[in-house]
Amino acid sequence: MTYQKLKEARKLLLRTLCAHTSLLSLQQMAGSKYSRTAEKDHAKVSTEKLRVSFEYLDLSLPHFFIHGLEAEHYRKIFDCIHEITDSTEDQIVQQKHPSLEAKSIFNKGGEYKRFPEDIEQRIFQKISGIQKRAAESENDGAKVEEDAYVMARAQAESQAKSIVSRAFEVRVGKAYGRIHGIVWDKVFYVVWFDPAHNLYPDDRFGGVRFHKDFARVKGFSPEDVTNLREVHLEHCNQIQAELEKLQADNDELMETFASMPSQEVKQV
Repeated sequence: MTYQKLKEARKLLLRTLCAHTSLLSLQQMAGSKYSRTAEKDHAKVSTEKLRVSFEYLDLSLPHFFIHGLEAEHYRKIFDCIHEITDSTEDQIVQQKHPSLEAKSIFNKGGEYKRFPEDIEQRIFQKISGIQKRAAESENDGAKVEEDAYVMARAQAESQAKSIVSRAFEVRVGKAYGRIHGIVWDKVFYVVWFDPAHNLYPDDRFGGVRFHKDFARVKGFSPEDVTNLREVHLEHCNQIQAELEKLQADNDELMETFASMPSQEVKQV
């Protein structure tokens, strides 16, 4: 049934029922019905729990890191991630979670003004791919017109900027820093682990604290791993050489023993 026919049917129904009730009351009834449906749908969506994704995790900046922390710090991080998965999008976006202390970021100064541009570009590419596949599906696989493609690209760019702007931080724990990320489509995308509070550094604690000054557990760089491997290999080669020498001495002793007369062997 077309929209026009539906509209005409609605008018006919209203005229038929007007003898028993007023048009205003019918509109109020209809509005109440749709309002209840909308409220029900919103309530269902708003109670959905968040998922956590590391798709856009960024460890390229010196301010944000996760390695070299003590065991208790990792336990706090895992507890925080579990708490996020037990939260709703509204609790984070509306900044009303009872324990995570969710806050909007990049709007009150700080060391950085936005997440890396690469993340926005990756989100844009994802949205563009989804839109392109949807358009081709609607056109039975036919190539999308250039004008439509340009418009879709502009929409994807705008949407990507909007998504990246939904940047929030949650508290890992007192003195354990925060996790910064993006809330999008019922997912909390972790971008930065900030154990040293470096996005908004506190001068009372010395301002920005880099990994080399903050981490308490020694980490190993690729160069360290290579050096350890070389030392280990050299040690293994030494042991192998000693074993080969012992084996040669043993073989020589067995040959001597085998060549001895039986009477001498008995005396031995």
